[in-house]
Amino acid sequence: MDELHNQPHKENPHLFKKGQSGNPAGRRKGARNKLTVLLDSVQPGDLETIMSKLIEIAKRGYVPAMRLLINIVLRSRHDGPVKVDLPELKTAADVLAAMQKVASEVGAGELTATQGADLARIFDLLLQALGHLDLDQRMRAFEQMGLGQLPAAPLPKPGA
Repeated sequence: MDELHNQPHKENPHLFKKGQSGNPAGRRKGARNKLTVLLDSVQPGDLETIMSKLIEIAKRGYVPAMRLLINIVLRSRHDGPVKVDLPELKTAADVLAAMQKVASEVGAGELTATQGADLARIFDLLLQALGHLDLDQRMRAFEQMGLGQLPAAPLPKPGA
């Protein structure tokens, strides 16, 4: 095994050529996924027929059809709109109150944990935006006071 490690390593700095695909025989640019093409060809009436047949097969006890149907139903219920009575969100304190409201509704079973987490991500983005707005307002006030820009801090000397 040491013999393998001691052999000189051949380096090829140009293993991949610029502008050349790693798989020239691969998918063409702009080619659509087969599933996307198939789903685009399904008409609304066809969808009703397919779902009716899926329900019929599931009722006969075919487990894969049951699983598929359950996944479709659960996904459609989780992706629906979430109704929560929230305060107007203008300040960080408002966002905190909204987060507390959502947490209590998740705890009470009014919202699912997934719905609560989705709302928390929205609240986090809102807090970030409020933080940027606050920083911008502070910088403008600083500039209006006539202080302009602060001088740049001196760079550390090399070796120091």
